[in-house]
Amino acid sequence: MPKLVCIFGDKGGTGKSTWARGVADLYRLRGVRAALFDGDWVSRSTFRVYGSRSEQGGFVPLDQQDPRRGCLLYDIQNKKYGMDFLINSLELPDTQVVFHDLPAGVRLEFMQLMGLDRPDRALREFTIAARHLGVEPVFVALLTPARSTQDTAMWLIDTLGDLATIIAVRNHQYGEEQFAQWDGATGPEAGRGRKTRFLSRGGRETVMPFLDPDTYVRCEMTAKRWSELTDSKEIAAADRARIAVWRRLFEEEIRKVEDSLGFIGGSSAPALDDDAAAMRAM
Repeated sequence: MPKLVCIFGDKGGTGKSTWARGVADLYRLRGVRAALFDGDWVSRSTFRVYGSRSEQGGFVPLDQQDPRRGCLLYDIQNKKYGMDFLINSLELPDTQVVFHDLPAGVRLEFMQLMGLDRPDRALREFTIAARHLGVEPVFVALLTPARSTQDTAMWLIDTLGDLATIIAVRNHQYGEEQFAQWDGATGPEAGRGRKTRFLSRGGRETVMPFLDPDTYVRCEMTAKRWSELTDSKEIAAADRARIAVWRRLFEEEIRKVEDSLGFIGGSSAPALDDDAAAMRAM
């Protein structure tokens, strides 16, 4: 069964797009038939790296972007500019994974998408609709030491239960030791952390490893894929070495949840429809 992977969060600056680009890189490197969508019209972090470009270097127009090769940018917050892509993309042929990098705070958008007045009901109905279309939904929440990000992971697992796979990604950019509250080592939930309840409900956990902040900023300026940066002369040798370590650790962490993310199962040989009829139908 194909996967729908949605990066979901109520707070900005948690590392959602950094993680999304790391996973997108692995999809492309491993030959997974993954369709990439960026629903953040303003930041467009994933599109900026994975959007298809012309021979002159500019982006191919959006109506010519094939997300199975590049990345399709749309606006999840505006029906006129593609809100419905979130559902219509589930019928895109020749895909193992439909991957959506969503902006922060999209509960309202799910309500508008499904025509419901409560975010929990809207997300459940969206998930049921995805399953009806033969796609297995996966929601990914980035965790920081901020309790609000942990609230998001708990809300997802409590709202969806057995309807979807929920993955919590601990962003170690903030330090490994900063997650004591999530682990239940301190605070009012000492000894019975939220992580325990999250995992007991079927949630899964992985880590996004630390990357030197200055290296990260220099990499962001290049708009290149992580795998390209390992050998790119646009950054210094020290930065390339740090990226190589980060990529190795990142891939080790992805292996813990690679079945949920669509890396296992199905053919990896690309078999794309070139007439673009399916794209126009969305």
